[in-house]
Amino acid sequence: MRLTIPVAFAIFIPLEVIIYFNIPKTNIINLYDLTVIISINKMMPRKV
Repeated sequence: MRLTIPVAFAIFIPLEVIIYFNIPKTNIINLYDLTVIISINKMMPRKV
């Protein structure tokens, strides 16, 4: 099952908001980098 870009953003943006308000700001950078990496991986087409 492949996530399309709008679905990926629909998932990640609320997650970022929840993370932003619940976790101390020092940890946001690491989680944000992780979500950015994941979203980039989802966006890039994979050709075998």
